[in-house]
Amino acid sequence: MGGKEPKYIITDQDPGILKAVPLVFKTARHRYCMWHIMNKVPNKYGMARDYYSVFLKKLNAIIWDEDIEAADAMDQQRHTQKQIDNCNRHTFPVISTHLAIEVHGAQVYSHKVFKEFQEDAKCSIGTCKSRGFTECDSLEVTTVRDANRDINYEVTYCPDTLKATCSCRMLERKDIICRHVI
Repeated sequence: MGGKEPKYIITDQDPGILKAVPLVFKTARHRYCMWHIMNKVPNKYGMARDYYSVFLKKLNAIIWDEDIEAADAMDQQRHTQKQIDNCNRHTFPVISTHLAIEVHGAQVYSHKVFKEFQEDAKCSIGTCKSRGFTECDSLEVTTVRDANRDINYEVTYCPDTLKATCSCRMLERKDIICRHVI
């Protein structure tokens, strides 16, 4: 490097490297390797397989498009985000069930995420039935039968923390409460 620091250091997310880069290089900017990021997308995205391939094609087209200019792209992204933020702040989604949790979902989720939550809330009414209940320590465990999927799920609720989890793991994957918890 001719005695000069590089402008950028591109690595994976190794914790040792993350700590070392600012100690060794005072002016270089650390960036994550796109290959490593793209390899983690399937685990982080949490979408059904049939939609995932469409999503991945669109994401790759955006990331690897050589014609797109960073400043034009950022301006467009900011503009789009401002429109979404404005819509979320000044409008309220249409409520379609009698469930209080649906109203709460409309208050805490963005409109886009709320639509997905709302679909599960509607499905929960006709398809999910409690099949058993047990208490273990300070936890309440309910077996919920999902008639659409013909599967039993375990919903664990902690009254002390007011938190629920489900064996479908939708909350952990997508940060949306599933029909089984509802």
